[in-house]
Amino acid sequence: MEIRELIIGSFEDYWGRFDLALEGLSREDLAWQPKADSNPIAFIAWHMARVEDRLIHYFAQGVEELWVKNDWYTQFGLEAVDHGVGFTLAQVQGFPLISPEVLSGYLAEVRGDTRTFINEFALQDLDVAPGRCPFPPNIPAGSDTWPMGRMFRQLFAELNQHLGQVRYVRGMIKGFNSQRGFQPPR
Repeated sequence: MEIRELIIGSFEDYWGRFDLALEGLSREDLAWQPKADSNPIAFIAWHMARVEDRLIHYFAQGVEELWVKNDWYTQFGLEAVDHGVGFTLAQVQGFPLISPEVLSGYLAEVRGDTRTFINEFALQDLDVAPGRCPFPPNIPAGSDTWPMGRMFRQLFAELNQHLGQVRYVRGMIKGFNSQRGFQPPR
């Protein structure tokens, strides 16, 4: 297996599992919180898409994120600078009630651009550091020296960590067998 196949396969597996985790959830399900100081699925899913959008667009390519470029922030009722990193409890509790359609629309657009980026990415650039900090200013310095390969590692870790959170909260809402046992995509 070549490295590009590994990267694409990892994203496709993640996206398939994530789609299953969101399947059939209503706007109310997306907004449900296990406790008042817990993240709802909508917030976690949005944050995951924002991280992918920021890393693939701003960090890797030095271009504007889809969140801003295509005015997704207005559809979500949030600010252009919002990403969820370092949000306060008040910000999480004030997160807008998001429709499944708006959330899935943003996710689909980010995924489409990620697929294009990976297919066009020069694998010899895995060791190249773009010199941009992939995170907002409130994150400790040092990540501006990350090579592209480190970006992929961070992205896979971040996405899978939050996927587990989404699945757990979904299980609290819908029960254990709500998704055919989360069969991995083929």
